[in-house]
Amino acid sequence: MNPKTFLPSLIAVLLACGMLSTLWIAGKLEPANSKETPSTAAEEPAAPEELAAAPGVGKAPKVTTEGKDDLAHGKEVYKKANCAGCHKWHGGGGGSYGGAALSLRETILNQEQIVEVIACGRPGTGMPAFHRQAYKGYDCFGMTWDELGEDKPPKPPKRLRIPDIESVAAYIVEKIKGKGDMTKAQCVDFWGEGARECGRFE
Repeated sequence: MNPKTFLPSLIAVLLACGMLSTLWIAGKLEPANSKETPSTAAEEPAAPEELAAAPGVGKAPKVTTEGKDDLAHGKEVYKKANCAGCHKWHGGGGGSYGGAALSLRETILNQEQIVEVIACGRPGTGMPAFHRQAYKGYDCFGMTWDELGEDKPPKPPKRLRIPDIESVAAYIVEKIKGKGDMTKAQCVDFWGEGARECGRFE
């Protein structure tokens, strides 16, 4: 063999083997590395606490009762919304600055219907619509604000949200509707022990 041609050929063969070894090692390592890449790694589902913290996801609506039971909150709304101004504290109704208010003690409406009347008022009467979107997004008797014409219900002293309306409706059904003649116990339950308003029952 000619030494002049053998040595360069040997060097070329060794270089080729070195390149093949490098490619083989890279091929062995690549699959392991590829498992860690974002494109092939499976995404783990977000934990429930992460979803709850995400904006607009898993958030509970604001609670208006602040830990109070529904009837206690309903009585509070009855006072703050000045329902007693027309219907009286006992719900007996009668003459008032808002007109002749209907008796809640004698009403035949169920709780769902009472919710609708509180939210939407009674067109053509002095009963206000307490829901801010009444007739304007919140469905009221299938009518729109413009269709009411001159029968639009008056503006209430205080707007109420649906949870508040539902609470006061529950209070009316449980504590006022069908309770017959008012009693001292009912007066004390509404005003508290020693209230001057309950002196008439002495």
